[in-house]
Amino acid sequence: MWPDLEHPQALLQKTAVFSTLDDSEVAALVARMSASLFTAGEVIVQQGDHSTSMYIVAEGLLHVYIHQADAGETIRVGQLAAGAFFGEISLLTGDPRTATIKAAVDSYVYEITRCPFHKFAASYAAARL
Repeated sequence: MWPDLEHPQALLQKTAVFSTLDDSEVAALVARMSASLFTAGEVIVQQGDHSTSMYIVAEGLLHVYIHQADAGETIRVGQLAAGAFFGEISLLTGDPRTATIKAAVDSYVYEITRCPFHKFAASYAAARL
C-alpha cells in the first residue's frame, strides 16, 4: 500500500516549503507529482548529476552522502525521514546535485519536476497578483 497516496495533500501541507499553500494550490501541485518506490540501497540522486526535480519523502528513511574528492572518501552526513524534502536547488536552478541520496530502507517518495512546477508556480503567482 502506498502511504499518503490517497492523501498526499496532508503530506505537502506538513512540508515546510509548501505549508503556506492553500487547499486548491496543494491540490494543483499534487496533480503534478509522481510517486516512486525505492528499495533499500537504491540511489535516488547522485552527487554531481544534473537534474531538475525535487523529492518529498512519504515513508521510509534515506541516507545523505557527500563525496569529498580531496580526501577520496564518501561520508554519510545525514538522513531524511517522512516529510523531509531534497533537490529543491536542482528544481529551481538546474544546478548539479550536491549530495547522493540512497534509500536506507524501502522508501516511498514523491517527485516534482521542473516544467510542471514552473507551470504551477506561474499560474499561482499570477493569481496572487
